Amino acid sequence: MRRDDAGPTSLLKPAGKETPFTHKTTYTPTMKRFLLTLLALCLFAPISRAADKLKDVVVKPGETVYIRFDVQSKKLRLAAISREVDPAAQVIFTLAKDETKPLLKLRIENKLSADLKFRAEIRSKTLRLRTPLQIVPVVAGKVGYETMPSAVEELAAFDFAYARYTPAPETPKG
Repeated sequence: MRRDDAGPTSLLKPAGKETPFTHKTTYTPTMKRFLLTLLALCLFAPISRAADKLKDVVVKPGETVYIRFDVQSKKLRLAAISREVDPAAQVIFTLAKDETKPLLKLRIENKLSADLKFRAEIRSKTLRLRTPLQIVPVVAGKVGYETMPSAVEELAAFDFAYARYTPAPETPKG
């Protein structure tokens, strides 16, 4: 090997031979556009996730969460989530331990004018478990209860919507 004054990397190159690392890469305009798009997605993805923070309601044992919605014709959109008492809250979640059994009890108070349905997931970070929870729609103006194992460390509720009302079929008289 010979030493050139071109820089410290010249010590790694054999004299007169080209290595795979000395070849200059040229990018086509399509490849440049693709790489710039990929860079933009990487930069702006955290910003878009920050805008979606009001999609999940996370409740931990012993907590009460007050939720307000922007009510549109048939859709609900989360407007505010608070852990302080909110008299204007439309839905109230309380996750507390059951005194008689080793279970957690979720109390859902629905102050909306229509039945509320949502999806929920129970999580245990120490056990690294996540599982969906079957939730029965909560009738308007009423309180609903759900039970779950005491190993649950948090409950995430999402996809809030009005439940469809289907009247029961009439029974024939006779």
